Parts: sequence; C-alpha cells; structure tokens
Amino acid sequence: MDGSDSLYAAKFWIARICEFARKSGLGIDPLPEIRLCGADEFQNDRGDVFITTGYYQPGRNALVVTTANRHLKDVLRSFCHELVHHAQWLENPNYVQRIFNSETMTGNPEVENLEKDAYLRGNLLMRRFTESLNSGKAGKAK
Repeated sequence: MDGSDSLYAAKFWIARICEFARKSGLGIDPLPEIRLCGADEFQNDRGDVFITTGYYQPGRNALVVTTANRHLKDVLRSFCHELVHHAQWLENPNYVQRIFNSETMTGNPEVENLEKDAYLRGNLLMRRFTESLNSGKAGKAK
C-alpha cells in the first residue's frame, strides 16, 4: 500500500471500523493515537517478509500499523488486531502493562493468551465488518 490515495483510504476504513467496533460493543474509547507508517520506519535484517506489521504501546496509548508493500485489507486486519490490544488494556491496564513489558511470546503463556484473544477478536471484527459491508448494512453491528 503506497501513496497518499492509499493512506486516505486506510484512514477512511479505520474510522468506519472504529465506528463498527463501538456499535459491536468493543470498548475502545478513548481511542489511542493511530499511526500508519511506511517501511522506512521499521528496520530488520531479514528483509520485508518479517517486518513488524503493527504494535500497540499501552504506556503511550499509541497504535502503529505498517502500510508499505501491503494490501489495504491486510493493513486493516492488523489494525483490528492492535485495536483489540487497546481494548484489552482498557479492560485491565495493570495486567496488560505488566504483560506487554515482555519482549516475546515464547515461554510466556500470559502473552500467548493475550495474542490469541487479539487474533480471535481482531479477525472476527474484520470478518463481521466485511460481512456488514457485503450485506449492505455498513456501519451497523450484528
């Protein structure tokens, strides 16, 4: 995903997803700072295949998603995943902050459980949002 038109499209759909998430009962308010970043802001030694696709910073109340060389729907799916991490933090900030201090998921069942929850709820949010668009009920929760 490159160019200002794509960035505009991402921002448009992110706003719609946030509206849908609220109507669906996902506690996301107040929203975090949302940043869409190009690949130049993320460096790794393995090339673009394993570049960070997004992350949530509870201490800074910021959600960051990488957009470069990605399909818009993939960017939005990453956004949904990170939005669930934000909701987790709002639900239990002390617990999530402690767990987010861990660097890896390997060998840490608490981090793994947060990730499983974010994958499940994030993907379901994206799927329900997509189905709402396809059924002509855009912006309405099911």
